[in-house]
Amino acid sequence: LEAGALDAGARVFGTLRPALLAAAGLLLIAPSILALPDRSDLVDRSQDHSAQVWTDEVLGALEPNAVVVSWWSYSTPLWYATIVDGRRPDILIIDDRNRLDQNLGDLNQVIERFAATRPVYLIRNGSTELAALAGRFEVSSVGLPHAPNLLRALPVAAARQ
Repeated sequence: LEAGALDAGARVFGTLRPALLAAAGLLLIAPSILALPDRSDLVDRSQDHSAQVWTDEVLGALEPNAVVVSWWSYSTPLWYATIVDGRRPDILIIDDRNRLDQNLGDLNQVIERFAATRPVYLIRNGSTELAALAGRFEVSSVGLPHAPNLLRALPVAAARQ
């Protein structure tokens, strides 16, 4: 090939290069764009108020000055309601992380620490820790429809009175 033909080919490719790159880009993102409406409907939780309903129900059921020993995923909506919204400032939420950071001990020790002076509630989902409470504490469901995992812990002697 002659040098002039190579230069002309390079000029044509140079002119078409942005259009070719744009076309390649569109081909790569087209499947995502086409799937967007279905995917959007699938992940849209804007009408899901279950966390708010759960939080409202739990806060409404807790006795004054309660202590709640919880897990992170349940502690966070409670913290938000108490700290940000200023609701129920009388309750103390102890997360499993707090137990470690503040050297509060295991579940038995936390309940024992507060049970004499404050009502103690637990938020557990089938935790094996609950079995370790047998004999020392009576743990029973509060019976909430949207928060079945809210439990009340009483020392055995107090529970039998």
